[in-house]
Amino acid sequence: MIKEAYFAGGCFWCVTPIYKIYGVQKVISGYSGGDEPDPTYEEVKAQQTGHRETIMLTYDPERVSYEKLLDIYLANVDPFDAEGQFIDKGFSYTLAIFYTEEEERKQALAKLKALEEKSGKPVQIALLPFKSFYPAEEYHQDYYIKNPTAYNREMAVSGRRGQIRELTQEDLPKVFPLFRTIFSAAPWNDDWSDDAQLTEYLKDQTEVRGALTFGLFEGEELIGFSLGHIKHWCAGTEYCIEEYGVSPDHQGRGYGKAFFSMIQRELKLRGVRTIYLLTSREVHAYQFYKRLGFTEQPELTSLYLNF
Repeated sequence: MIKEAYFAGGCFWCVTPIYKIYGVQKVISGYSGGDEPDPTYEEVKAQQTGHRETIMLTYDPERVSYEKLLDIYLANVDPFDAEGQFIDKGFSYTLAIFYTEEEERKQALAKLKALEEKSGKPVQIALLPFKSFYPAEEYHQDYYIKNPTAYNREMAVSGRRGQIRELTQEDLPKVFPLFRTIFSAAPWNDDWSDDAQLTEYLKDQTEVRGALTFGLFEGEELIGFSLGHIKHWCAGTEYCIEEYGVSPDHQGRGYGKAFFSMIQRELKLRGVRTIYLLTSREVHAYQFYKRLGFTEQPELTSLYLNF
């Protein structure tokens, strides 16, 4: 049975894309919580309606649970900000979970209490019964697709980190088991049983000059990584990917493609417009990269010398 969930997470432009990674069927930007019928964006932004910017999620509980939606929501907001979210301040940008049934209320309350106990800080998220939802004007829907430049600018200046972030040496303990899980299995079947060798290899990727490594997170769990570096040469500046992988549990569900889109967004902010990598034509990853728009360089070949 298809269900709907309602979350106020600050600027709805910023929180729309992340849910589509996790199997949500539809994300609608709109307004909820107030009494003013059919409010306009200008009225809500001017704090005249009592509404908050809200997203309506249409989802299949068999594919993604309400509990998972709560986890995604909490991972993508600042739950301790009582004045709004990041650079967006005012009541319409404050946080709220609108529950449609008692079970949703219980799950949300448990999450909020657990967060307060863990952090030792009061959580500034209202837990309210759902009243009504008014879809925002059409130009707000899928804003990140219709206006990618403006969206990227908003994400860059807002202070939101999203589900993607740069990895550092401190993140290696998380990368270690995921790397081994991905590349020790088919189709790679690499032998990474030597802990010392794997540790040195991962250190090489993060310590080389120009290293730029990204992680894809689901809450606090690392579910994907891109280990690479920035290369400056005569034809321009490239991002060279040495290793790219997504957890087997998340493969075939759109995570890899979404992660790549996020990486491209981050690279554009750095003025980098080219990605370079090597892979085998004999593995599924080859077709994956082709679907993403990668083109081959047939004049190049890989050479090895063992001695």
